[in-house]
Amino acid sequence: MNPLIRYRQDIDGIRALAVVLVIFSHADISFFTGGYIGVDIFFVISGFLITGLLLNEYNQNGKVNLICFYSKRAKRLIPALATMLIGASISAYFILPTVDQVGQAESAFSSLLWISNFYFSLLNIDYFGIRAENNIFLHTWSLSVEEQFYLVWPILIIVFSTITKKKSYPVKILKVMLVAIIALSLIVNVFSTYTNHTKVAFYMMPLRAWQFALGALVFIAITQCSTASLACRNTASLGGISLILISVITLKNSSLYPGIYALSPTAGAALLIWSGHAGSGERTTLSRLLSHPICRYFGNISYSWYLWHWPVFVLGAHIYPEESATTIAMIFLSLALAIATYHIIEKPARYSTYFFPTSTSTLIRSGALTAVLLCTAYIWTTHLEYTLDNNKHSKYEQARNDQPRIYDMNCDDYHRSSHVVLCEFGNPNAKKTAVIMGDSIGLQWFSAYEKIFNNKDWRLLVLTKSSCPINGESIYDDVIKREYTECMEWKSSAFSMIQIIKPDIMIFGSAYYYNYTLEQWEYGTEKVLQKISPFVGEVYLIRGTPVLNFNAPTCLSKYSNDQDKHENCQSRIEPEKEDPVWKAQQKALQKYDNAMPLDLNRYVCPEGVCLAEDDYIIHYRDHKHISSTYAHALAEEMRVEMRRAKQANTSK
Repeated sequence: MNPLIRYRQDIDGIRALAVVLVIFSHADISFFTGGYIGVDIFFVISGFLITGLLLNEYNQNGKVNLICFYSKRAKRLIPALATMLIGASISAYFILPTVDQVGQAESAFSSLLWISNFYFSLLNIDYFGIRAENNIFLHTWSLSVEEQFYLVWPILIIVFSTITKKKSYPVKILKVMLVAIIALSLIVNVFSTYTNHTKVAFYMMPLRAWQFALGALVFIAITQCSTASLACRNTASLGGISLILISVITLKNSSLYPGIYALSPTAGAALLIWSGHAGSGERTTLSRLLSHPICRYFGNISYSWYLWHWPVFVLGAHIYPEESATTIAMIFLSLALAIATYHIIEKPARYSTYFFPTSTSTLIRSGALTAVLLCTAYIWTTHLEYTLDNNKHSKYEQARNDQPRIYDMNCDDYHRSSHVVLCEFGNPNAKKTAVIMGDSIGLQWFSAYEKIFNNKDWRLLVLTKSSCPINGESIYDDVIKREYTECMEWKSSAFSMIQIIKPDIMIFGSAYYYNYTLEQWEYGTEKVLQKISPFVGEVYLIRGTPVLNFNAPTCLSKYSNDQDKHENCQSRIEPEKEDPVWKAQQKALQKYDNAMPLDLNRYVCPEGVCLAEDDYIIHYRDHKHISSTYAHALAEEMRVEMRRAKQANTSK
């Protein structure tokens, strides 16, 4: 075998580094917020190793045996994946409510077809968002990207080798091809990331191809120049690990990723791989460290550990939702499952000649196993759909997605940027304009606003940013673990826009539970009114709605056959938490003649009791947002309260 692609112990160490970064990031461990870049490291490693294997085989045999190549990938990937899918699916069946299982079954099906990256992208699931946290197979997106690379790359190498067979400079042509792939893929990735197509840039293999191609280019670089000095390689390894660690520490869930931020960890991985090749010389300090038996062992089990960690985290959080102390236990549980899977399933299957005697039989048996699991996933999905269609569970599943249509129109960019997106509804040529501004709690009422202003006389404009309180004070966001600077910048731009629009009516509102003092609630609200009141006809501040101590659709599904369902799925308001905030906001309103309070909580929670559902309508779509259907049903009550507020304001 060509010594340039002999077994590299440090590569297993780099795998270990990558998987630990990912798992610690998903476990929400401090200083590892950007650890999700471990997946990028895996992509570079795959590009390096697969390119080396393919070129070495072509140089030795004059061809690439695709059946042999794909059979090795099948033996390496499918048995452990199947084990995880079976174990996690069975656990989900017994742990999760019926309404929560549909997405799991569908994503399991897509992962078996190696298209789960398409599935999550088409569903518009943000990898860093709330919806992603509830899918036990979300992590299979990266496995699908890798498998798609394995499918395409050998064919590309064969085509290239055939074209350049009679050329005197094939390596130069290969380098040009790789550079072209890197440039094109990276440019499209960056463009997509910053033009509101972040999910496509994140999930799609062609837009990640530059990372695989960079790994391939590293292999070519080693074959062309394998005698770099130890000092040079030590410097490169130090630079590589520094780029990776800087990304791990500085990147947040809010970072616009991949885009240009992916350059740092990808380049760092490339430098680590390049510097680890010693040829006949001395290895670098970091290469020796990564080659330690412990690092190599964690590298060997990295695939199984990656497979198990996410389902364990998601299901564990469902069982113990409020107990952060279980994080360490879940890490060790996933590690134990990984060790067992590696020694009992993954390693024996990879080297077995009994179950997989030939390449052809390997593909046939792997295909048969996949087909059986696909049928099982299909039966699971069909069973769930039948169950939901024929009993009360169906409406609970629908309630989860009963949100305003503004979220399907990309009106809300959350923490991704401070860019203001103005969404317009109603008659664009209307004489009157109403502006609605708020976080997701303020805009949960959109269907009511739309009903109230649904006539030819009104143009309805929406300005919204999730988790961004309409308050003049800055806010620390617990999700992105830093000050929410995008929120303040967005509000400043939005206020300037309102000053230009000069609407006849403006309604703004936020949740009441942001971490402000009562003084900040009062003076922060006053700061907002200072900016908008002179430019608006009537200003309404809508009160934040009460929060349940349970998830409404989940609770309703759990007690769907219980006659005491409404009693089990209800929550009393907490006036000691809500009232002081509302009073502080009202103090600010009293200082402006055109500013009025809008309180609908007595309709949402009559007599202080918040029901998840009455006899006709599901009130909440989770634990804090009322459903769009319920908001629409309360439109007339909102109209009445606006009229009362205006009358009270006129008479004061």
